[in-house]
Amino acid sequence: MENVGYLLTSKDSVYHNLKLKIGKSYNLEKLKDNELCFQIFNDISFFLCAMTDLLDCTSKNLNEFKIFEVLYSNCNPDESVFILAKQIKILKEIDYENVKIYSNDEDIDNIDLIKQKIFDILIFKRDKDFQENIFSDDYTLKLAMAKVGNNYALDHLIKETDYQIVKAVLSNYRPKDFKYVKENLDKITYSIDLLLEIGRKEDLDWLLEESQFSEKDDWSDIRFKKEILKHGYNDHLDYIIENQLTEYYYPVSKIHRKKDLGLFVNSVDLDILKEVVLAGRQEDLDKLVLQPNYQIRKSIAKLSIDKYLDILVYDRDYRVRKEVARQKRDKDLDILVSDKDQAVRVTVAEQGREKDLLILKDDIYNIVSSVAKEKLKELKK
Repeated sequence: MENVGYLLTSKDSVYHNLKLKIGKSYNLEKLKDNELCFQIFNDISFFLCAMTDLLDCTSKNLNEFKIFEVLYSNCNPDESVFILAKQIKILKEIDYENVKIYSNDEDIDNIDLIKQKIFDILIFKRDKDFQENIFSDDYTLKLAMAKVGNNYALDHLIKETDYQIVKAVLSNYRPKDFKYVKENLDKITYSIDLLLEIGRKEDLDWLLEESQFSEKDDWSDIRFKKEILKHGYNDHLDYIIENQLTEYYYPVSKIHRKKDLGLFVNSVDLDILKEVVLAGRQEDLDKLVLQPNYQIRKSIAKLSIDKYLDILVYDRDYRVRKEVARQKRDKDLDILVSDKDQAVRVTVAEQGREKDLLILKDDIYNIVSSVAKEKLKELKK
């Protein structure tokens, strides 16, 4: 049975590395990757919603995509409007201008009308659409207009009090909008949080002018400054290090600046040390691979670097050896399959290597043997 649906591709008509052409048929079953499917919408209104969401969340433009009408088969359509199909035939390219959720003005419900308006705004970006809808009470419609960046709409929407709408306006980075927010902090919900989230340096500097770094900060002020430090501007980070403001070291460590790692590798704060590990600098890992706390050694094991796995496979803590087993190196599994700790042997069994399973299926501990036997069954399927 064949059905008509709609398929989204890149602007050059490529889908799953296939160059699609009108009138031609395609069969994904011939490809080696059995997981591949054509993602088909069989309802145009839901397709428009999907397109709207895509353009909305990716900030992409219409000219980066094509929509094709297709015949699809070799699937079992159910009540869903989203179908995974193995076989399709390309019928024609859809003209965006003629795509409508509703067929005539006599049969429009409010929900479909809003969907259509949002679709038109995100796709066509016509001045008339903004002018007609700028005073709408619908939240999703106002949010869509704010994200598109039409100056007429932004001039009105910056005066909204809703956090997400104002954030969408600011994401267009018009200087006068940031100026308005700073002049009206008391009128906009969580206005300071907005400036912190967007993270323009000039705004962060402005926020700091009235509240210089101090070791006598209360919790809310510390949280405020930690949010600023997340953006990683060097002069903010340098101020923390140069003045030894240790309560801010953790957010600074998350930036992974090489110039700070030599200081942080000697920290007693586990969270800071984990960030040093994630930075992955060899001279730091050489030192931390013998760190007394198992959590740091386990973090190094997660990096799956041969040099350190060679050491950690013999680690005194079973939790570190378990992490080594999860990296699935054959030489480590050869050792750990006979580990003295049953929890490590369970982890070895979970990796599913057949020669380990044949040994562990007879393990004296049921928790180990049961996992091994189950994994062997999976291998035989």
